[in-house]
Amino acid sequence: MVEFVCKQCGGIGKTWPAWIRRGAGITCSPSCRVKYLTGNDRKINGDGYVLLRVVDHPRMLPGRFVYEHTLVAEKALGHFLPEGAEIHHHNRKRGDNRNRNLVVCQDVAYHRLIHARMRVLAAGGNPNIHKICWACRAIKLQIDFSPTRRKKGGALVIGAMCKSCAAQYQRDRRRTECLLPQ
Repeated sequence: MVEFVCKQCGGIGKTWPAWIRRGAGITCSPSCRVKYLTGNDRKINGDGYVLLRVVDHPRMLPGRFVYEHTLVAEKALGHFLPEGAEIHHHNRKRGDNRNRNLVVCQDVAYHRLIHARMRVLAAGGNPNIHKICWACRAIKLQIDFSPTRRKKGGALVIGAMCKSCAAQYQRDRRRTECLLPQ
């Protein structure tokens, strides 16, 4: 084992040389590691996102903090993220801000699409041909869903309920409308 100086408290710690090469050997104890990682310039919020203090940034939060994943994506792109862009964590770990774990989404709709496709994959379906019905929670083919019109723009989209659940919903709705007092 080799000795090293703790970057948080200045104390002496011991570790194996191979661990130092892997990034260990920074702090002497778990409590010093927490203090070192969550110091004044770096903190982790309640949702698990890592925030870094920066001097000037267009996406600055109160206290001059910016999400670390935003800074990592911007460094890879070579410029600031466009307005409305979002970052998706592929492995769903909000503190894992490696380049290979981040996906830049052009807007919130694309980010939601990625999550919907991941839910279908996790349930054992193919996101190119399957969809999950929110009423019965079953994986069904996309042709088993009725196309519906969105209120904004009138675009045709695939509905959230399969045809059989949508029909049952309409029957139940008509039955309750008949029972309402006039």
